[in-house]
Amino acid sequence: MFCSNGGFPQLKYLSFMILEKFKEWKVEEGALPSLYSLHIDDCAMLSNIPDGLTFVTTLKEMMIQRMPIYFKLRVEEGGEDFYKVQHVPSLIILNDSGFNRFEESMQTIYDDAKISSNM
Repeated sequence: MFCSNGGFPQLKYLSFMILEKFKEWKVEEGALPSLYSLHIDDCAMLSNIPDGLTFVTTLKEMMIQRMPIYFKLRVEEGGEDFYKVQHVPSLIILNDSGFNRFEESMQTIYDDAKISSNM
């Protein structure tokens, strides 16, 4: 996904949820000038926060949920991408199960195989 300069001028709320093939998101300076809230949930292929989010000074709330641990580590304080979101007053990184849906499926298969081999 690409958000160009001046793109989405009235968008205030943006959610990316359960997008299994969502790998890359680019945001140019001047894009999303009214964005107030961002929610990223279960987008396992997304590897990082776009650099351009640094310039979205209207962003006041950001929630990250059901993302791979490497993504969460990049975004939290001290992580590689923290500088991109440090201006956001409410940054919530939920440490729910820590698994996305693919990892949950693999864990179930592993657990089932382990139970079957113990019988």
